[in-house]
Amino acid sequence: MKQDDSTPVQLRGHPGQLSTVVRLPQGASTDKATSRSSSCSINLPGVDVKWAGIREFDSARPGLSVLRIKLPVSTPPGAYKGTIQVGNSEVPIVVDVEARPRLRVFPRSFKAIVTPGAVLNANFTVLNTGNSVVAIEKEYRFCVFERGGIDRAFFVALASDQATSDRRIDRLVNELSLSHGGRVRLDVESGGGELQPGEARELRIALRLSDRLRPGQTYSGTWKIENTGVSIGLQVTGKSQEEAK
Repeated sequence: MKQDDSTPVQLRGHPGQLSTVVRLPQGASTDKATSRSSSCSINLPGVDVKWAGIREFDSARPGLSVLRIKLPVSTPPGAYKGTIQVGNSEVPIVVDVEARPRLRVFPRSFKAIVTPGAVLNANFTVLNTGNSVVAIEKEYRFCVFERGGIDRAFFVALASDQATSDRRIDRLVNELSLSHGGRVRLDVESGGGELQPGEARELRIALRLSDRLRPGQTYSGTWKIENTGVSIGLQVTGKSQEEAK
């Protein structure tokens, strides 16, 4: 990227993943031994730059270098203007920080012994480790399937060499339907709403199960919340149809 002293260096991305290609001003140089300019420094008013480094590509491309900057992960989205000092040269810089929603949920999994149509209560802690607000919805929905049910459905659909394409699809859908434990409705009874960067909060949730669950079977599914997911395992009490016979 060709530039002169009046053309700002442009970087765009997440706070910890900012990089671009620059052509250093004449007279500026990098330390090839460390791949970093000892005199490289960045001034961004209002932002504490954690690290800045610049390294030259190779001797065949003199002056052409890669600039990398690391900002605190909590840096709010927005455009930040400042300067970069390389050697005796100072060049304007614009850092466009993108939103990076990141949520961590504790615990990462939940298991319970249940009956069809039951309602379960549980507590989870959510932590916003990103740089933007995350909305905790009042309601989530997801499906659960019998353990091994999806793999079994594909095996049954593909096992017969004589089946036509339409029959294979019918078999697949039928088997998936048998292993489907219905949709789970997850209500956030307390703790919902906007979660600020760096904020942690306890959620009180209610899992409302379907009466499609079959006694004696084990089901699993994933509660997807923002960028992460919580594994849900359900063991249904009672005897299976085969055992009952």
